[in-house]
Amino acid sequence: MDANTKLSIIKTLSDLNKNGITFIYITHDIGTLKYFEGRIAVMYKGELVEVGNLKESLDNPLHPYLKLLLNKDDYNINENKSGVLESEDNINSNNFRACVFYFRCKYAANKCKVEKPLLKIHQSRFVACHLFNDYQ
Repeated sequence: MDANTKLSIIKTLSDLNKNGITFIYITHDIGTLKYFEGRIAVMYKGELVEVGNLKESLDNPLHPYLKLLLNKDDYNINENKSGVLESEDNINSNNFRACVFYFRCKYAANKCKVEKPLLKIHQSRFVACHLFNDYQ
């Protein structure tokens, strides 16, 4: 879709949103979210990782994946202790119990590799991250 058509659609949706119309907007284009108000649900590999107020989440993301998407953090790919990049390809997804973002998260701890974090409330938002869930 060309830029003018995209802008026209975004403007129409934004006007509807500001007039109280609720809708689900699914996108990979994070830049278009600035035109909307309401709530955001961020997913990684089919799992919810952060849910909350759109403006709060974009201004101060909690989950490391949203920080990465918004370039709000200096990111290095997680390496194991031998310095070799761990691969998601070696994981059997049927038995995978770790955090879905474990392989890319620079904050990943041993717990992240063996236990999936639950989506829990933190600072008026829900976040699925042991970094926050362990310190409530």
